[in-house]
Amino acid sequence: MAQRPYYAPRSLDIDITTHCNLRCSYCSHFSSDGDVDKDLPLEEWNRFFKECNSIGIMNICLCGGEPFYRKDIRQIIESLVENKMRFSALSNGTLIDDDLAEFIKKTARCSSIQVSIDGSDAESHDKFRGKGSFEKALNGLENLLCHKVPATSRVTLSKYNYRHLPETAKLLLENLKLSNFSTNSVSYFGLCYGRAAGAFAYRTLIISRSRAVGY
Repeated sequence: MAQRPYYAPRSLDIDITTHCNLRCSYCSHFSSDGDVDKDLPLEEWNRFFKECNSIGIMNICLCGGEPFYRKDIRQIIESLVENKMRFSALSNGTLIDDDLAEFIKKTARCSSIQVSIDGSDAESHDKFRGKGSFEKALNGLENLLCHKVPATSRVTLSKYNYRHLPETAKLLLENLKLSNFSTNSVSYFGLCYGRAAGAFAYRTLIISRSRAVGY
């Protein structure tokens, strides 16, 4: 009997850390405000990336938690590069300073960095992500764009910000000159479970799709 061929995925999404510098009210990652755990050490990730390289993995998406919260994130990215893989990341953007953006650009292996922007101003964004997070996230996105790192954004919609979607689209597409952005809706689990943020999550998505047109 002929041996069946072995197929490996081309891409993997991995939670590189369980830690985050924010506690967004609708986060699906945490089940409580203090819910953290131990992360795998760098040595384990180095071993894992070598295995990925050996079976032909080409792309790794770094998730979390907040991937840039790790103190050794540059060594993790360097390990990916050494193992001939490209990478992307899902980030809240608040920890991406100019120096980090320059480092990411110089790797020449970054496919994209997605930064969460949940409104066109601090009032709509900070309501769930914390005071001051809008300005920091916007600065992080601008640092990436300044160094010509491929960047995009995702807007998490809730009943509190869906009416601002046209203004948010203008900020991202016209002011910041992003080529695109995506949306998702608040889900009724994680930190959102039992909180008002998720009460109309599905209804919010339906309404926003019908009203936010033109972009």
